[in-house]
This record gives sequence, structure tokens and C-alpha cells, in this order.
Amino acid sequence: MPFLMIFLSIPLIEIALFILVGGAIGAGWTILLVVGSAVLGSFIIQNQGISSFEATQRALREGHMPQDTVFETLCGLLAGLLLIIPGFFSDMLALALLAPVVRNRLRRRMATHYGVDPASRYSDIITTEYEVVPEDAPESRNNAPHNPRLPDLKP
Repeated sequence: MPFLMIFLSIPLIEIALFILVGGAIGAGWTILLVVGSAVLGSFIIQNQGISSFEATQRALREGHMPQDTVFETLCGLLAGLLLIIPGFFSDMLALALLAPVVRNRLRRRMATHYGVDPASRYSDIITTEYEVVPEDAPESRNNAPHNPRLPDLKP
């Protein structure tokens, strides 16, 4: 039921904002703002696609998971889509999504909500224990049997 209320209230908010903005600045300027935001949205979508592809390729080449790039891409694409949709409320949401402060807060909130550790992007860090073996230790300790599942660390 709450989803239905939100779904029905958004067009009403957009209509009310059209009336308010149109009354304040006139119909011509209102139409110009709506068309301008749609052009800006299509430009953002085009740019986001190209830059995110390059950033994803760079992250993969460096051996990192590109989850930050994917998140930034999704935010940019959603912002571009919201700018294309005619209306001032959707434009305000899009501009909020383009702000780095809002993106960072949203990223942290989603990570907390879905139980993802924000530090998981450092998944290539391995914690281990070690023991220093003196050089005069018996040969049996230095020549442990080879485990085929572990990499050979001998120089």
C-alpha cells in the first residue's frame, strides 16, 4: 500500500510544481527548463556509459572489483533518466543523485542495509599467522611435505 501511495503522489507533485513554476516564470520558460533538463539527462547518460566502461576496464586490469564504478554508473544513469522525465520533482531527485555527498551517504546506507562490509573492496588483503623458524632448526621442519593446493613459495 505505501508503494501505491508513493506511485500515485509523484505525478501529483509534478503537476503541482508545473503549476507553481509556470505561474512564477511563465509557460515558455517552464517548457524551456523541461526541454533543457531532458537534453542534459541524455548527455549525462551518454557520458556515463563511456566513462564507466573505461573505469570498469581500468579497475579489472588493476585486479580490483569495480563495485564503486558500478554504483557510480547506476547513480549517473538513474540521474540521467530522472532528468529526461518531464518534471521538476524528478529533476531535483536527479540533481541530488549527482551530488557526491548524497552518493556517498546512499552507498553507506545501502551497504549497511544489505549487510555488505564497505571495507570488502579490500578483499585482496589476507590475514595470516606465521612462525619464525631458526636456521639451525631440524631439517624435518624446513622441508615440510608439499601440499599441491598451496602455491610453492620456495625461492
